[in-house]
Amino acid sequence: MVAEATFWGNTASHWLRGGIAAAAILLLLIGFKALLYRLMLSLARKTHNDIDDLVADLLQRLKYPILTMIAINTGARFLELCIKVKAIFNMLLVLTALLQLALWGNGIIDYIIRRRRQKQLDEESSSTTLSALTSVLPFVIGDFITIDNFRGNVEHIGLKTTRLRSLSGEQLIFSNSDLLSSRISNFKRMQQRRAQFIITVIYQTPLEKLQTIPSLIEEIINNIRETRFERAHFSTFSAASLDFEIVYWVESAEYKTFMDIQQKINLAICHKFAELEIEFAYPTQTLFINNT
Repeated sequence: MVAEATFWGNTASHWLRGGIAAAAILLLLIGFKALLYRLMLSLARKTHNDIDDLVADLLQRLKYPILTMIAINTGARFLELCIKVKAIFNMLLVLTALLQLALWGNGIIDYIIRRRRQKQLDEESSSTTLSALTSVLPFVIGDFITIDNFRGNVEHIGLKTTRLRSLSGEQLIFSNSDLLSSRISNFKRMQQRRAQFIITVIYQTPLEKLQTIPSLIEEIINNIRETRFERAHFSTFSAASLDFEIVYWVESAEYKTFMDIQQKINLAICHKFAELEIEFAYPTQTLFINNT
């Protein structure tokens, strides 16, 4: 019988079963590779990470020789082979495995190189974008700014958001799109500060004293370093006071310097008014009674 004939120590039926097993395993591996490759491609289109792209690339680099050798070695399990033939099969399997590992190694190296190159390009692009963004807004990290009713020091400028640290300590986060449509004041870039304030005196102040107040205040401001007097005017007849409007400049961007100077001016005005017996006004009402 043909089934009983032997070839290299195995019957025809054994060779048939081994061949069928090898062919089935090969087809199964090819189908599984194709299915998994399509699945990873589909997943790669839906995600933002590139790990699934790497897996898809490694699957594409999975070549038929290694699949064939796996299938042949699986089919050989149905056969009785001599040690020499088994050694040859094992050697071929190892060689194809090494070849496949080399192909995968090249794929991983290419992935690392691409990722580093892309990271470098992203950093350069981010740097360029941030430079353009800061020039448009304009401020930089460390500046003290006000945005509408919020104020604080700039801690971080990102591609989408900017973070501020407020004077009271909490962190303020703004989207850059909102900043572009907001009113921003950058105090760090100030060369000087303009100060405007009002002082009020009572209606009973004699005319000759009223006339001396503008020049008196001008003298006080001019005697303080880092200031530049602009004007002082008797501006308004208010309900309970006579109002003087004063404007001057501080030749410094530092807020503490500005407040120190304002304090010196206020104290000097108080001292001079007390000396000249000029009374400050405050909200009062005077009732005049007709004796008749």
